[in-house]
Amino acid sequence: MDVDSLPSLPPEVWLQILRYATLSTSTPISFAIKYHPFQASTENDIDPSDSALHVKAVVARVCKRWKELSTDLLYEDIILHRSSAKQFRELLQNTQDAGSHTPEINKMVHRVLLPYSSSVPQVHSTPSDSVEFLRECHELKILVRPGPWFAGPLQEFVRYEFPAEPCPPLTSLQRLDWWHNNDASRTGGINSLPEVVLAAPNLKYLTLAGDVWLGLLHTPPVELAKLTTLRLRRVNVLFIQLIGRWTLPSLDTLILDTAASVYTLQGLLEVYAEQLRSVELGKSLAFTVHSVLQSILDRCNNLKQLNYYIYFVAPPDPDTPISCGDTLETVGLHAHRAEIITNHFAWSHLQKHLQLFSQPAFTRLKRVLLYGDWDNIISDPLYPKLVQKLVDRGCVVERAPEGAW
Repeated sequence: MDVDSLPSLPPEVWLQILRYATLSTSTPISFAIKYHPFQASTENDIDPSDSALHVKAVVARVCKRWKELSTDLLYEDIILHRSSAKQFRELLQNTQDAGSHTPEINKMVHRVLLPYSSSVPQVHSTPSDSVEFLRECHELKILVRPGPWFAGPLQEFVRYEFPAEPCPPLTSLQRLDWWHNNDASRTGGINSLPEVVLAAPNLKYLTLAGDVWLGLLHTPPVELAKLTTLRLRRVNVLFIQLIGRWTLPSLDTLILDTAASVYTLQGLLEVYAEQLRSVELGKSLAFTVHSVLQSILDRCNNLKQLNYYIYFVAPPDPDTPISCGDTLETVGLHAHRAEIITNHFAWSHLQKHLQLFSQPAFTRLKRVLLYGDWDNIISDPLYPKLVQKLVDRGCVVERAPEGAW
């Protein structure tokens, strides 16, 4: 069918249609700047934006009209390979040469995924296409440095033998997703976490992953005055020590995907516990081994919101009193079930968690929000008894709003 022969619609209607057509389930995750419970992805083998990028490229090829309408969508989220960076710069130069009537793609780019690539000798002062294009992206909000999984089998051919280029100013950047690469980090510049965050003073959301070597601990401490949300995917103890040396005066939200040991969490809480207002624990069986809830509730004196996957977190010892629970107002419980959980164990596990929040220590607890699929639990005749103590003390137990997870 000839698309140009279809009934004419106002441009704003087509824009809405194309926007919905190019959304994926991971779009909210990829573009989030503020914290939303259970929104953070725990996948680390693919880039969440890949499927959406493919659909946008297809839409732009349908017809001239759709290409014009979808240009903003096409360039809002890009992968900046070394091979494609030159094309982006040439395209930018062409649009700039065309004059004010042609939109410049650097103003459309809001998210860039920048894979690690081999460092090359700096034989002249001209910056690389990748770094120079980043410098021109004045509306860039999110920068992603993916892990070695992104390069796949080509990773073994990547070499870091020369100093990397300096990181350009990233004053518009609000979120950084950084998978640390020790070999790349030694080259400094755009490959160095401390140098990149210093170039981005307006960061609000920082995601970190990887293992840090001792050498990085000798870098100067970092101050991020506006950072509110810190997400840790998989980090070692040295990484925790590095973060503990930073100055993060606005930090109030911690998302912990996993923990190598309970000491990983304790190292963070020793520094930032008083600041935290929201804590989220990810889908990690490590939390079934370590008593992380006890550590959080004992140390976070100002905590207002606690979210976790209930089947992935061990309940605290019922005989151990909770010392700091009187500030907690909302608890979010996600029902995604670990494969090792049997039905019989699941019910007993639920009871222990709900009994925990029925304790007198939680004087301000107002809501327990249920995320995910709770149908089998809520429909069980024993469910009212399960939540009765919470209801009796004035706490509302209800499903989270649709679309909140």
